[in-house]
Amino acid sequence: SGERRAGALGCCSICGPLSMSFMPEVHVLLIGQCDNMPTFAEYLIKSASGLKLNVRSAESLPLPPDPERPPIDFCVFVMDMMSRHSVISLRDSLNCLDVSFFLGKCAVICVGAGVPGKYAVSQTDLEGLLSGYEMTSWYSTSLCDPGEMARLAQNVVRSLRVVCCSPAGITPMFMRTADLVVVAPTTGTAGQEAEESG
Repeated sequence: SGERRAGALGCCSICGPLSMSFMPEVHVLLIGQCDNMPTFAEYLIKSASGLKLNVRSAESLPLPPDPERPPIDFCVFVMDMMSRHSVISLRDSLNCLDVSFFLGKCAVICVGAGVPGKYAVSQTDLEGLLSGYEMTSWYSTSLCDPGEMARLAQNVVRSLRVVCCSPAGITPMFMRTADLVVVAPTTGTAGQEAEESG
């Protein structure tokens, strides 16, 4: 399948609050055949304040050989839930992806959510497929709505910041788990009261 360069933007070179190191260029690959992917790439670039973001796109994996292609830092699959071809392409492309990407460096956007009667695959089956790869997934009604594209772009960029700006060992997978854990703060006074009441 052909590979297309969707755009690049050089911004401020300082990382976010998780790191004070110099920020290298970040290379993202969008994989899929959904409409408006070039526009979504532009939303990604606009949302990536403080990152040097370079976005490329491809219809599927594997990519054709290219010795000049820079290493990919993050993969985003865009899958149409109403297209059986899109579902099969996602499955086949996942089999071509290096296992290192399944440590929080890839995600899938499921387009067409909200119309169950037109799904080419049940949401249960899809979630079963994705859970086998420990992938982050986001659902969207379409990539034609500016609000939806902005929301999804922010989700992707948040994962990118974790990949590129976090200390070693911190991945988007870890952050996704941490988001589900709420720890109530305790104080010395509260602890003393608990001991006294016991």
